Amino acid sequence: MNHRRKASSTTQERQHTAKPRSAPSEFRTRLKLARMKADLTQSHIANHLGIQPQAVSLWESGDGMPRHDHLLALPGVLGCDPMWLFYGMEVPRRAKATRTQILHIDNGVASVPLIDSMRAARYPHHLSASHMPTIQVPVKVAPGSFAIQIWDASNSHIGLGMSFEVGDTVIVDPQRSPKSNDIVFVGLAGHKARTPFVGRLLNTGKGQVVIPMNPAVPGIDMSENDIIIGVVVTCIRSVSG
Repeated sequence: MNHRRKASSTTQERQHTAKPRSAPSEFRTRLKLARMKADLTQSHIANHLGIQPQAVSLWESGDGMPRHDHLLALPGVLGCDPMWLFYGMEVPRRAKATRTQILHIDNGVASVPLIDSMRAARYPHHLSASHMPTIQVPVKVAPGSFAIQIWDASNSHIGLGMSFEVGDTVIVDPQRSPKSNDIVFVGLAGHKARTPFVGRLLNTGKGQVVIPMNPAVPGIDMSENDIIIGVVVTCIRSVSG
């Protein structure tokens, strides 16, 4: 199996920006509702994302959709549930006060770009961070490290052990050599290809398996064409307080 960047052209072609599953009219309604509940103007959102206010206006009118990295950053800016904003699931919430809970802290402070998972396999070799939103993280990370947001419940469970919830932000270090039992960010090739995902890397003696932390989600055997994009070094979780 190749560590990191032996992505075939077919794999790279598959990693295009995905649109939200909800219809544009439904998404723009939820976006405007969340912005109003948060007492934010379109300019406030634009300043957070480093874009022009006209872009936010286009999103709310249905004449445009956010770029995927902006889409990932919106729940944090608005203080709403990402599953509600993207898919209409659950109830919008606005925390009166928010604190950030940092899991697995190392020393130091770094600023890393927030990238959608479909683009992350191409960063930093084929993407520039100049127009991407950034977040500050209290960890030592290598050049080229980045943040992604957890989109699904494949690593969420109730019980002992590590768990990533929908909306958590994980920091990925592509320079760190993956070891058995590390949490890794993986891109799959061939018939298994899908959105890159996070899971625990295990050496079985016969090969490597990546197992999500949700026991209801099956693990995936790694092949020589699959890619370990990087090792997850920390998780940032926003919680109501």
